Amino acid sequence: MKKVSVIVPVYNVEKYVGKCIDSIINQTYTNLEILINNDGSTDNSYEICKTYAEKDSRIKLFSQENRGLSAARNAVYDEVTGDYIFFVDSDDWLLPECIERLVILLEKNNADASACGFYKAKNEDLRHIHRTNKVSMLTGEEFADRMTRLIGYRCVAWGRLIKREYLQDLYFPDGRIFEDIFVMPKLFMKFSKIASTRDPMYIYRQRQDGFVHSSFKIARTDELDGYISLIKTGFEYKCKMLVKHGIIYFIPNYFRFMCAIKKNKILAGGGYLCRYIDKYAPYLRVYSRILLTNRYECSDLIYKEPKPLR
Repeated sequence: MKKVSVIVPVYNVEKYVGKCIDSIINQTYTNLEILINNDGSTDNSYEICKTYAEKDSRIKLFSQENRGLSAARNAVYDEVTGDYIFFVDSDDWLLPECIERLVILLEKNNADASACGFYKAKNEDLRHIHRTNKVSMLTGEEFADRMTRLIGYRCVAWGRLIKREYLQDLYFPDGRIFEDIFVMPKLFMKFSKIASTRDPMYIYRQRQDGFVHSSFKIARTDELDGYISLIKTGFEYKCKMLVKHGIIYFIPNYFRFMCAIKKNKILAGGGYLCRYIDKYAPYLRVYSRILLTNRYECSDLIYKEPKPLR
């Protein structure tokens, strides 16, 4: 029975983290190690996690100064001893059979990873979940194509059971938001085979106080850098669909974010608009030309690693 390492970064989720941990420790698959990393929470999240760690020896509890979700995930990589890795966000939860079914999917099909569907929950009511037994066998490129068509809730780390060796050299970018876009497409392209079911066994909690639903902040431009990273990955792996998906998301969001900066007096008055245009307009020109001509010619700009606009 292979061991699954479940990685849970925690930050100020005292209302939700108990339900998250309960759903993990009560999985029908029991050979787990649960690595919880408290990312400098200022509420009672750490104390709640500590109570669980004292009761369940499978839980390894860590704590660090607040450095963001990426750093919280990366910091526990060296502590992983499992054969497979599974990420869970600390305000979400799992159905009881989630990990067991993903392990069976992966091993039965000799795959590099397995993936399940998810259900967006605005509260605790799961009566509208539609279950399915349909399973698809996909190549890494096919899965990357599918997951980047609708980037928002699909191009994510959670809901995928991954063989440990594939994550050893892939780290989430420190200090970024929308961090999954930088990493997951590269990871998908490494896989030879993925066993995927649309059965929603991962419950994604929709929170109105989350970052995406809050007022515009300059850190949101990390999303554009994520699309640039996706386009770069597409060129590196000679996958035109990834390039196309990245461009289709980059162009409208470029103008949307520019309008948001103009409307924000603090950002507009702080010189961010000029910095924003200086940074992203060259990418806009290159990507627009690619999209209009359908000529996927690379340029030096494609491979430049954009720094955060802060």
